[in-house]
Amino acid sequence: MNSFVRITCGFIICLVIAGCASQRDVLVLDQRLRAYESQSRELRQAQEALQKQMESETQRLARTRETVETDLRSQYAGMGAGMDRVQQDLR
Repeated sequence: MNSFVRITCGFIICLVIAGCASQRDVLVLDQRLRAYESQSRELRQAQEALQKQMESETQRLARTRETVETDLRSQYAGMGAGMDRVQQDLR
């Protein structure tokens, strides 16, 4: 019976020692968690900034495309009017 108590106590002590985290372990894990949260926050902010930049660039390209289309339509209309004049002169 005495050996059973000793074995049981030894087993419990091993569980307590192996199963518990020290204050240092908790602090290390807390520091890592804070670092990951900070990194996540920074990445989220960078992603939002890139998204805004992409939206701005998309709008700028859309305005440029509209300007180019307007210029091309104007040139096409001018060419059409020039062709009409040439046809009338040939008649």
